[in-house]
Parts: sequence; C-alpha cells; structure tokens
Amino acid sequence: MVNATDPDQGTGGSVLFSFQPPSPFFSIDGARGTVTVTKPLDYETTSAYQLTVNATDQDKARPLSRLANLAITITDVQDMDPIFTNLPYSTNIEEDVPLGHVVRKITAIDQDLGRPRGIGYTIIA
Repeated sequence: MVNATDPDQGTGGSVLFSFQPPSPFFSIDGARGTVTVTKPLDYETTSAYQLTVNATDQDKARPLSRLANLAITITDVQDMDPIFTNLPYSTNIEEDVPLGHVVRKITAIDQDLGRPRGIGYTIIA
C-alpha cells in the first residue's frame, strides 16, 4: 500500500493514485493506494520492478500532483524442476569391482535462480 496526504480542505485534500505509465503486472487502487498483482510473476524473467506512483489531489480549479518511486523486488521460489545433465545414463561394470568403486557420476542442476539450493539424489529400485 502506498500513502499520501494533502492538508487542503474539501476535494482538494482528497488524493487519487495511479501508475505512470500503467503497469502490465500491477494495479493500484486509486482511492486506497493498495497495489495488487494483475499478471503472474516469474523471478527467472524479471526479479525487480521500478514503478512510478502519481498522487493527484482532487482540487477542481488547480489539481496538484507528485510522483514517487515504488521498488518491488520479487523473491524466487522453488518452481523449476532440476535437470539431469549428460542423459541418458547407462553404465556397464564388472561383477568383481571392489566395494566403494565409483560406478557413475550423476549430475543435476537447479534451474531456480536466486539463493542457491542443494539437490538431493535418491536411488529408486
């Protein structure tokens, strides 16, 4: 929510909000200043938005306005599956390899950007 006050009396003290220019991803309630999301956000596409809010008083004779910057930072969430590299996996080993012998190195990468996360591996028999 954004907030602005105007000390004028009557309609001149009433403030309406808008984005300049309008945003395709966010809208602002003109009377309350409440900012809402209007389209899906994706951190991997855009991690931050810089919006300009226009506050205009409702004086009929001479309306006044002021601009303010609104910075919105998007936080990455786990929404991308890991990807295995070097597929397909197929390995031949001899039956008498010693215990602890490395059979194959399996590698996957996390497609999510932002804060690095570990990838866990499970063998499903």
